[in-house]
Amino acid sequence: MSNDAKKIVDLKQAVSSTDSLSINKNENVSTSSTVTYAAGKSPNDVIKKFMKYLDTTTSYGTTALDGAVQACSNFTGIQDAINHMISDCQTANSYTEFLTEKCGIVPDNEDTGAITGFDAGGSTVKDQYSIVPESGSKINYTGSSFTVDGLTVNLGLYDSSYQFTPTTYNNLTSAQKSIWQSAYTWWVKGALDLNAESYGKNFGFSNYSSATTNTLNFGFQYGGSGTLAWTSFNIDAYGKNQALGMAVNMNYYDAIDQSDPNGSSSTAGATYLDRTLAHEFTHAVMVSNIDYYDKLPKFIREGMAELTHGIDDERGNRIINLAQNPSSLRSALDLSLTSGGDTNAYAGGYMFLRYLAKQGAVVESLGKNISNTTSSIKLTGTNNNDTVYNIASNVTVSVGAGADSIHNTGYYASIIAGEDNDTIFNNAFYSTILAGDNDDKISVGTSGDNSYIDGGAGNDSIFSADGDGMTIYGGDGNDLISISGGTSNTVSTGYGNDTITGRFGSSSINGGSGNDLISISGGAGNTVNAGYGNDTVISSITNGVKYFYTGGNDLIRGWANAD
Repeated sequence: MSNDAKKIVDLKQAVSSTDSLSINKNENVSTSSTVTYAAGKSPNDVIKKFMKYLDTTTSYGTTALDGAVQACSNFTGIQDAINHMISDCQTANSYTEFLTEKCGIVPDNEDTGAITGFDAGGSTVKDQYSIVPESGSKINYTGSSFTVDGLTVNLGLYDSSYQFTPTTYNNLTSAQKSIWQSAYTWWVKGALDLNAESYGKNFGFSNYSSATTNTLNFGFQYGGSGTLAWTSFNIDAYGKNQALGMAVNMNYYDAIDQSDPNGSSSTAGATYLDRTLAHEFTHAVMVSNIDYYDKLPKFIREGMAELTHGIDDERGNRIINLAQNPSSLRSALDLSLTSGGDTNAYAGGYMFLRYLAKQGAVVESLGKNISNTTSSIKLTGTNNNDTVYNIASNVTVSVGAGADSIHNTGYYASIIAGEDNDTIFNNAFYSTILAGDNDDKISVGTSGDNSYIDGGAGNDSIFSADGDGMTIYGGDGNDLISISGGTSNTVSTGYGNDTITGRFGSSSINGGSGNDLISISGGAGNTVNAGYGNDTVISSITNGVKYFYTGGNDLIRGWANAD
């Protein structure tokens, strides 16, 4: 361990009688939300994006959280997400509406609210018994060390100063022996599997991870009241963890039911020990993979640990109380607090992460709403119905399939739309618009000079108001292209029965293959090639127009002094 390393402890709070909420075990688990999450876009997927960013970024603290929030949602950063959450809490008609519709939290059903459970978009209800699965009989393991999924777990005892002393199985009490054997049989593996399911297979100690430690000193302590278990870690000057410790507070678990695979205890305030350890192993996994873990605020660290196993039953009343008191909820989400302080950080942090997950997933499923004022960046949409407003220059807008709406007034923009019926408005010069397939509607304002427009395949409608130097290609399909004015424009279409109308000057018009209607007015210097097919070409221009015949039975009208 580095001399610069510092020892920090994250802990699992005991649960008071006023925190917990009775649930109806016979209730059908459901949420009031009508959102159906698309594949790869569930709340769990949103949190995985959030955690992946924290795992790979070189920044830390609020800066890292800003990037993580941006990576998984439309919020501009962590504070913006908090502000929106508090606003939604304040304006909701009831705390129930806020929790269910905005956070996806249903406190009074069987699902614990774990990020992998039914209430968070999963396919399976995960209740207080099944959230950490146990199968088969407890193994009579008497060793003092074991390794699972790349993590070596050593047995020992902790004193009141958090100092670890290795020990053997024979030196343990009966309750401690039962816990050690349950940890060996079920709980360590179950906690690691649950973390990988929740946050991605890179969050653990296997070869997939970036863990800086792979040894855990696991033991027992007779600690103070209010703490069920704790995880200690030593972070060096470079933000990397150098050591891991974990202890169970036997003042709560001396009375453990040794026949219960979930680890229930008759001591007041104790929760199932398998869930308590799932909480602690989240700390262990995060600190081993995320640099500068200690710089993350307490509500993120503890909220994520609660998110792993869910706390709708354990802290349901506290969740409801915070939903009824937005000021208390805001206080719980303190970005400057990394230790100590508000005990609401556990429930408040869990609520925030469920809110972020739900809002990110809803946005992903329904499409993004993006408003941009920053130059020289790329704006990325989804494969659903996105809405994009851009006023900045040198911006690339890329949206996938879906009926997208894009409004651009930023110069030198590149707009790339995917399949589906898109609506695009551009009023900025030197822009490039690739509308993609299907029936698109593209409008260009008076400032759209020197822009390039490709409508793609489909029955497109393209309108331009007095732009100069533009290149417009309708693509295949029955396109409508209408030009209100401008000079030195190039207009062409592909296969299909197209209509090209408007006022032109010194421009080139090519109808492509199909039975086209071309009707032009304006000034001199235009050339028209109707292309193959039985075309109708009408001109009210009195001079300076060249017509090129390609093939088909064309009808020519109104050509005065034409070449």
